[in-house]
Amino acid sequence: EQNLENARKAGIDVGVYFFSQAVNEEEAKEEADFVLEHLKGQELQMPVVYDPEHILEDEARTDDVTGEQFTRNAKVFCKEIEEAGYDAMIYSNMLWEAYELDLEKLLDYPVWYADYEELPQTPSFFRQYRKHAVVILLVLSALITPSGDPFTLMVVFLPIYLLYELGIKFSRD
Repeated sequence: EQNLENARKAGIDVGVYFFSQAVNEEEAKEEADFVLEHLKGQELQMPVVYDPEHILEDEARTDDVTGEQFTRNAKVFCKEIEEAGYDAMIYSNMLWEAYELDLEKLLDYPVWYADYEELPQTPSFFRQYRKHAVVILLVLSALITPSGDPFTLMVVFLPIYLLYELGIKFSRD
């Protein structure tokens, strides 16, 4: 409470980050209830962020949790948070988006994408900006098309766009 109060006094928008170790939906609900109990109805300007992760280089209770289970846990946690009137968000990185979480089942929740590389490396990023990619690929196709007719433009554009979509698909699997 003191941290939230001091941040507000300093003019900083506040939210909550929760590192999960839930192994099933029941525990994910308990974690959400824990967060809500500690919030005690306080107003937040930022979301409550759910971070399911493995513990690296040590044994942990989540070692045998599947990606499907992590996805179900995230959904339960976020639903509980939203039903209490707060915004929910999921913390993720490239490996979790590609191999653990099923983001198609979590479309109702924004993702805080953690990436410490110079350029984004996530399939989610490329799906999110698909409309921009289409425009860029059309312009690129127009520049390299030998004639100005629409049929030739499409002959050049479609294989490039197909490669873009296949890149997203195979980076996820």
